Amino acid sequence: MQQKYEQALKSYNEALKINPDFIAAKNNKKAVEDLLKQQQEQQQQNEQQEQSSEQQQSEQQEQSSEQQQSEQQEQSSEQQQSEQQEQSSEQQQSEQEQEDDQQAIEEQRQQQAEIQEAEETDEQQSAAEMLMNEQPINEEYEDLPNWLKNMPDDPSLLLRNKMQLEYRKRSANKPVIQKNDGEIW
Repeated sequence: MQQKYEQALKSYNEALKINPDFIAAKNNKKAVEDLLKQQQEQQQQNEQQEQSSEQQQSEQQEQSSEQQQSEQQEQSSEQQQSEQQEQSSEQQQSEQEQEDDQQAIEEQRQQQAEIQEAEETDEQQSAAEMLMNEQPINEEYEDLPNWLKNMPDDPSLLLRNKMQLEYRKRSANKPVIQKNDGEIW
C-alpha cells in the first residue's frame, strides 16, 4: 500500500524462507510481482512515447537545420575552396621545406660519419705506430736515470747563470741616459 514494492518483495522472500508454506506471503508476493511488472511496462511505454516525441522534434529540428546548413554550405563552399587552395599551396611549401631539411640533415650525418671513420682510422694508425715505436722509446729512456745521476748538481751555478740572463734582458731594454758632459748613465 505504501508503493514500496521492492522492499515488500524482499520481506515476503524472507518470510517464505522461514516458512515456505505461508500462503498469505505467497499470494502477496505474487501480487507485488504483478504490480512491479505493470510499473515496468508503464515506464517502458512512457519512455517509448517520450522517445518518439523526441525523435519527431529532433527530425523537425534536423530538417530545419539541414535547410540552414545547405544555405550555409553554399555560402561557405566558395570560402572553403579558396582556403583549400591556400592550404594546399602552404602544404606543398612546408613539405618542400621539410624535404630540404631532411636532405640537409642526411648530408650532415653522412659527413659526420665520414669524419668519424677518418678519425677512427687515424687513431688506429697512430695506435699501431705507437705500438711499433714503443720499444725504441723505452730503450732511449733506459739510460735517462744514469744520465741524470751524472749531471752536476750545483745550485750556485744555476743561480749565477740565471742572474746573468736577467742582467742581459734588463740592459737590453734599458734606455741610455746621457748627462750634459757626455757620460752614459
